[in-house]
Amino acid sequence: MQQFKKYISGSSFVKNVLTLASGTSLALVIPVLISPILTRLFTPHEFGLIALYAVFVGIVLVLSSARYEQAILLPSKKVNAVNIVYLAMMISTFTVLCLLVVILFFGEFVAEFILGDKELVKLLYFAPMSVFFLSIYQILNYWAIRNSCYKLVAKAKISQAIIISVLHVGFGYLGFGVVGLVVGALVGQLFTMLIMLYNLNIYNEKEFVNTIKIYAVLRRYKNFPLMNLLSAILNTVSVKIPLLMFGGVYGVSVVGFYSLAERVVTMPVSLVGASVAQVYYREVANFKNDLNKIAAISISVFKKMFLIGVVGMSFLGFYGDVIFAFVFGEDWRDAGVYAQYLTPWMLLVFAASPILHLYAVLEKQKIALVFNVSLFLSRFLSVVLAVSFSNSAIVGVIAFSLISVVFWLMQLGYLFSLIEVSMLKISSFMVLVVSVVLIPQLFLYNLIS
Repeated sequence: MQQFKKYISGSSFVKNVLTLASGTSLALVIPVLISPILTRLFTPHEFGLIALYAVFVGIVLVLSSARYEQAILLPSKKVNAVNIVYLAMMISTFTVLCLLVVILFFGEFVAEFILGDKELVKLLYFAPMSVFFLSIYQILNYWAIRNSCYKLVAKAKISQAIIISVLHVGFGYLGFGVVGLVVGALVGQLFTMLIMLYNLNIYNEKEFVNTIKIYAVLRRYKNFPLMNLLSAILNTVSVKIPLLMFGGVYGVSVVGFYSLAERVVTMPVSLVGASVAQVYYREVANFKNDLNKIAAISISVFKKMFLIGVVGMSFLGFYGDVIFAFVFGEDWRDAGVYAQYLTPWMLLVFAASPILHLYAVLEKQKIALVFNVSLFLSRFLSVVLAVSFSNSAIVGVIAFSLISVVFWLMQLGYLFSLIEVSMLKISSFMVLVVSVVLIPQLFLYNLIS
């Protein structure tokens, strides 16, 4: 125990991860605790509508600042980082104005022919505000991490979770329906953005900002919009392919089931993975010219994440349908079945997501783009074939998860090769962990069944 305490106190990486993870954990535990209430206040159809709205906002959010926010951590000089912040905010404001025009003139078309349901028209009018609040928060989040303001990031996430959760339950009891879910989220996003603006005082840094410097960083980090942006859009859309395609084929209620399943299986990634990834990015960015140091950090992070992931997610993989029926109500058992099949893919995402930042650190965005284009096409074709030849959404979920696992393994192998780490060594570790953890679980599952 003394050695553990010494390790924690002596490692800035671990302390920063724990600060972010603790804040993120609380921010996620709160919505999880109220989810059983929400699944009894809102129908699968309403969950499906809010899921489609969230997909639309998420895709535009990726576009909003042209991915320049990810470059904030990279410059060694503060003046360059400040100019990237202002550049990202300018691009974000322009994107939101364009979105507002699109919604005002083509909102019905987007709702009916792109998202697949006319009911979404009334929700899309909230989208520009949501994208703006989230985009500014996202930019400030990277600025906070650059300045090691991890406690602020944690507090902002917790505040947002409390506000949104309280409003969702309140609006649900008042019968506001899906509009209540959107408005509740919007208020929480606004409050979080204001917290970050107030505490970071980014406007005090405007003395470093001028047109020449903004243009210089725009050109220096042009790979982020040219390569990373398209890659991120493809990755965002490809992850949401089941949501976008299931509604038109199986109905919006199936989208609701899938969205809840996805929310639960991605929880570990949001709970721990995102915090680890942010701190990992900050750490390896400091050693971008030292592959040995990056390799040591990467191996350690991946092994720990994979071990935690296998132990935690194995229960969901075996008992997902039972867990969902008990926690969320019998009407949501199908969502538990979807979660079971999504678990292997999400395990790899959980363990490997921090390592993806090597694309940015080592400036390999072109290769990332190739991977994401290939993954998008493969996911799209697999789901199209599944929905074409089967009346069951489960077949589509299995096809989507399987192709995702294959591509994540390929991507992981490439990233480790960049830092001269043998994938054979990593694979051996993965097989050993899976065998040790899952064989007893499989025996117990068969015994209970």
